[in-house]
Amino acid sequence: MPLSLYEGRKHQQTGLLRVIMALNVAFGVACIFWWSTLSRYLADAMRWATWRGIDQAPQLFDYPFVLLWLLPVTGIAGAWFVERSGKVQAASLVATAPMLLLGLVFGWYHFAPIEWH
Repeated sequence: MPLSLYEGRKHQQTGLLRVIMALNVAFGVACIFWWSTLSRYLADAMRWATWRGIDQAPQLFDYPFVLLWLLPVTGIAGAWFVERSGKVQAASLVATAPMLLLGLVFGWYHFAPIEWH
């Protein structure tokens, strides 16, 4: 008799979810450790979106800077909890939401016409 590790549940693929979570981790870590390089691209957009600037060497919990790494971390944590409940598609949405929000802010700032700001 074969052993089923899923105990009658249907196996759900979580490869895409793992990739999204890895991208969240990569973005958060990059913002923390390579901020001096990324600030050229991200600092003005965050100043525009939050009305507060980010220093060249910010503290970890300074207001606009914390959004850059805490949003992806909360997306990962939320996706992990939702995945444990068995809803892989919802977990993928939760993991994607922070990157979509930050991508919308940066994309709007860099690619929309200036008069739309």
